[in-house]
Amino acid sequence: MSTNNTNTSASRVIRGIKDSVSGQVEDQKHRAAEGIVGMADTVRRLSDELREHNASLANFVGSAGSRLDGLADKLRDTDPAVLAQGVARFARQRPVLFVGAAFVAGLGVSQLLRTAALGEGSSPGQGQTGDGLRDLSESSVGA
Repeated sequence: MSTNNTNTSASRVIRGIKDSVSGQVEDQKHRAAEGIVGMADTVRRLSDELREHNASLANFVGSAGSRLDGLADKLRDTDPAVLAQGVARFARQRPVLFVGAAFVAGLGVSQLLRTAALGEGSSPGQGQTGDGLRDLSESSVGA
């Protein structure tokens, strides 16, 4: 095989790998955006439940839900390389906030996964109680 054919074959393989990785990154980006939308919906439901107890806190929580929707939209619309650069820049400039945000995001994702698992494998009367405030407090206390 000549050097030119080898280079062409290697270029095709590399291009195929890049396309595959790019497609996987796009899929993950959209899944993450949908997960954020799910969190925003949960936050909005919590806001609705809080409204009867504390209107100002409910407004704050509702605003957080709207910001999560905005974050999901931005995630969908931004190139993955640009996202990675922005995250790296933020992590360098504000490492404590970055670690805190990663921790909170991890808690949110674990709660979503837990809720999804309870929803799939639960029998009537288990998992969803209809009381989001009680569910939230139970999941954050020793569970």
